[in-house]
Amino acid sequence: MPLPVHLSNHNVKLALALVGISGLADSVWAGTALVAYLYIISDGSNSKVGYVEAAQGLATVLTALPIGYVADHYGRSKACRIGSVALFAAIGMTLFAVIRDIQDGIGDDTDDQEESQLGYLFMLVAMCMMGLGGGVVSGPVQALYADSIPTGQRSQYYVYLFGVYLMASCVGPAVTIVIFQSGSNSWTLDELRDVIYVGMGLEFVCACMLLFFRDDCALGEEADHLEALKSDEEEGPAEDGEKAEAPASSLNMLCSRQQRIPLLTFVASLITALGSGMTVKFFPLFFKNDCSLSPSAVQGIYVAVPIAIIVFSGFAQRLASTGFGRVQAVILSKMIGVSCLVIMVLCLREFDAPWPVIVAVYLLRTGIMNCTYPLEESVTMDFVPKAYRARWKSLESVAQFGWCGSAALGGYLADRFDYSFTFLITAAVQGSAILIWGLLIPYIPRHERSREDSIDRATPDDSLEKPLIGEDHQASHFDDPQAAQVASGFGEYRGAPVQEEEGG
Repeated sequence: MPLPVHLSNHNVKLALALVGISGLADSVWAGTALVAYLYIISDGSNSKVGYVEAAQGLATVLTALPIGYVADHYGRSKACRIGSVALFAAIGMTLFAVIRDIQDGIGDDTDDQEESQLGYLFMLVAMCMMGLGGGVVSGPVQALYADSIPTGQRSQYYVYLFGVYLMASCVGPAVTIVIFQSGSNSWTLDELRDVIYVGMGLEFVCACMLLFFRDDCALGEEADHLEALKSDEEEGPAEDGEKAEAPASSLNMLCSRQQRIPLLTFVASLITALGSGMTVKFFPLFFKNDCSLSPSAVQGIYVAVPIAIIVFSGFAQRLASTGFGRVQAVILSKMIGVSCLVIMVLCLREFDAPWPVIVAVYLLRTGIMNCTYPLEESVTMDFVPKAYRARWKSLESVAQFGWCGSAALGGYLADRFDYSFTFLITAAVQGSAILIWGLLIPYIPRHERSREDSIDRATPDDSLEKPLIGEDHQASHFDDPQAAQVASGFGEYRGAPVQEEEGG
């Protein structure tokens, strides 16, 4: 049976394949194996694990807008090639750092400590380069993916993207289980190195795939942004003889609406990322140190995590499509997810629950909290002009930096207090982000619409074509002073289409 016409698009197929390989690579090495490796060579310091995440995020945020500018002005494919070069450099540095480390683990003498410190510094620089490459995957690549999909169909295609990544993320931990089981199934540098080698091989494939994206395969006007819409509650039947031109006050309201939507989704994503960063990289260490689970057991949890996310993602998508609304589905999911994290802390502190109960609550929380990425991304891309999507997607790295930057704080808090303390702070911060999502309810129609439908319903005004962060946007652009970005959670799977976190 032939593929749907847009699934046969070169960029759509390549993006789906790239995200699948990227998801496989990340789930093999960038989660449990990497943080455990860093934890060992840094002499059991959660803070140093957090510093690596912060450095990676800083590298991403410093290069994000320049990369987005290149993508919007010189072509998405050229930006993809820059990301390819960065990934090749990161792979080489990671392999160099791992190969040069001492073969028998970290000893107590001074030479061994100096050797491990040097290896840690090499990994720090390598992860900075990996952050640049991951920013291209989550920025220009996904902007080109959005450009190759008709407006009004993006939430479904982001479900495809999300599903491919998560299915690959199921396979990755299973691969590492085989690697650990073939050895001693213990937290040793030798076994962690083997996992990292496999991950680097997969990252090499991703770097090669970035060379083959094509700007000439993007769609034209049918993939452009929506005009500002009135919500379903605000719309009513047009009066006979009603003029197409609205009063100036209505124009100003719609201009403001067009800009508020991506801005509010960005703020909500940033707040969520700040909370998530304190825990995302420390869940594997929590299972390792506090629950005393073996490497295979921890990876078994991460086999189940993507399955839970896929299941709940399907429920969220169907709920939104019934007329419940995309934003409403996001809010409900995040409320349940935050509540589950609080329950998890109570199980740890008040009831001394056994680890199977903790794992069950963790899986429920992670599945629900991370299931809304397709809905969030479709809202964002539907209201960002096509010519500026790469910069808006690159701006997501600001949220990623918030996530990675708060990882340094999370590492400090885990060393100073314990892991459950950081979980509770994460719940409080993520709960506040739900309030921002609530502000979007008046602006987003409950039913997803095509661009043609939005043009029929919207008030025409050329100023709506000007994005908040475009180079032509000036304070004087609007005649009225009352008329004055974006990211959904990608979260926290590094360089991947997930809004919250890797299993967190």
